[in-house]
Amino acid sequence: MRFWAFVAWLAALSASPSPCAQAEELAPITIAAQAGLYRSLPLFAASENGWWPKAGLQPLVTHFEDETYLLDDPGWDVAVVGPLTALVGAAREGLMTVGIADDESDANVVMARPAAAETILDRPATLKGKTLLLTRDTTAEYGARRCLARWRLNPEDVRIAARPPGETGLAFADGAGDLAALTAPASYAVFERGAGITVCSAKDAGAVIPGALVARKEFAERHPERVARFVATVLHAVAWEKTHRGETLDLMRRYYRDAGIELGDAILAREIETRPLFALDEQLKLLDRSGDGVSTADGWFGRLAAYLLSVAAIEAPPLGQSYLTDTYVKWADADPLLHGLAVGEQPVGADKNIVSPTR
Repeated sequence: MRFWAFVAWLAALSASPSPCAQAEELAPITIAAQAGLYRSLPLFAASENGWWPKAGLQPLVTHFEDETYLLDDPGWDVAVVGPLTALVGAAREGLMTVGIADDESDANVVMARPAAAETILDRPATLKGKTLLLTRDTTAEYGARRCLARWRLNPEDVRIAARPPGETGLAFADGAGDLAALTAPASYAVFERGAGITVCSAKDAGAVIPGALVARKEFAERHPERVARFVATVLHAVAWEKTHRGETLDLMRRYYRDAGIELGDAILAREIETRPLFALDEQLKLLDRSGDGVSTADGWFGRLAAYLLSVAAIEAPPLGQSYLTDTYVKWADADPLLHGLAVGEQPVGADKNIVSPTR
């Protein structure tokens, strides 16, 4: 397993009586994410701007190069992950999804050779017998299946050429295959080389692919207030990104460069424009089960769980509140300090007495 970690030991708040006194009030939390993915940008923003202490947290942030290793490492408490990792983790060890990170449906695409794109869009049946490169058990494969269905094709109508994680885009850019199922930023690299153009996205096919804020079940049971503080801090970063576009673009350049990814300004802007983030009020709506008992997010994750069942990645789908909970978003909404932080305000100091609204 290849990963690296950096420790964001943040300075005490200036309003504290002394640095030592404030440091003692901060609660430790270990946060994991895959480096160089847009859904993890709020973590970087929170660390760079010193927002964690405002929620009373002292984070250790661990970045993994490949999210497939995340569930095999016990050394983290909360994380930002893709939906398949969230679902497999829920089925395997009771991992809790505590919020929605982003909407990645427009970033999961099927790419074709530029010369063939117009023909494919006009007559999708011409794809029968063509070779589709993909990585198994990924959101890219899920998006590709939905795109094939949109074109009234079955997976059996194309020849699937499976590639290991990280190799699909490289192989397609080097001339292998007729189509490729990719996610960003690999799709950007293929486009910039002139090797491919998007002919369908998961969004085009009506499929939503949500990133997930997750917490280990045992950590959430021992320290529920820390999970609520984590959610509030991420939502503060989301609120800031929504209202500070220029500063967000500057931050993104450094964030991607630190991960060894160079993206031009047009692509950075596209990341913002096509990858919706969800503020506190939007989170509450997405997780709301007050109508028929099924939330919008339940539908999103339920369809992804059905895909995982179809490829035998899980034996049974996790259900509702047992893995997808609104508890911590509601907590962040109900607590005055956390609410102010989550909606974009910056209250001075960390409140040691944050209490669950359900208690």
